[in-house]
Amino acid sequence: MRLISLCLLSALVIGGCGEDEERFEKVDKLRGIGIKAVPSITEASSTGEAPKLVSLTVYAVLPKGQEVTSFDSYTDEQGTFSIPTSVSISLPPSYEDLGPLRLVTLMATTVVPEVKQETIDAFNGVVRFRYGLKLVSGSDEEIVVGDYLVVAKDHAALQWQKPDLQIVEPAGTVSGSPVKLLATVSKQQDEPVKVIWFVSSGKVKNLQAHDTEWEEPELGTQALIFAAFPRRSAKFELVYKTVEIAAP
Repeated sequence: MRLISLCLLSALVIGGCGEDEERFEKVDKLRGIGIKAVPSITEASSTGEAPKLVSLTVYAVLPKGQEVTSFDSYTDEQGTFSIPTSVSISLPPSYEDLGPLRLVTLMATTVVPEVKQETIDAFNGVVRFRYGLKLVSGSDEEIVVGDYLVVAKDHAALQWQKPDLQIVEPAGTVSGSPVKLLATVSKQQDEPVKVIWFVSSGKVKNLQAHDTEWEEPELGTQALIFAAFPRRSAKFELVYKTVEIAAP
């Protein structure tokens, strides 16, 4: 079982991957990527009104020919600065072929609770609620977690926007190894953004860098995924593409 979160991704990058160890960025089994929350920043629900909802889109990836065999809500009790909350599954997984991979999306919702102002003040103006989902494919299990934020009415964070991502290189058919990888992240507000690459074959020299190299990709159609995790706004985003790798 693997718990996918920003902290885990940091540990994986810090720990590194030896030549004989599993390459985290190479998708050869089920991999959780992240969860997109809309809105990721909201006011609390109010007494006497219909509760606010946050829509969640869970992203995972697995090799072509495989599928998610079961899925369920997961409650993460380990968050130090967040309050655990449950989710309801809205739709079963859907799939999009991505070269030798399949991109998995799963729709869910979570209810925004009523939060008193003194609670918001106790959390320095921002209350983090942690949600999670468990995905299973055969013997592989992934737990993907994320946060949405509750703030006071008229808080400046309610105007924050998601980052815009683009994979700039490679473009078109490429040959040889290594292949240059370059992605851009356009931020709408000042905040640190953690990034990570996923590939269908080979290895990424620095999987946490915008500008890096893809070593030893296999020939033919291959897949690239680039994901961004803004540290303050919780506005997860990802982009992906297929690339043709030709013999040198």
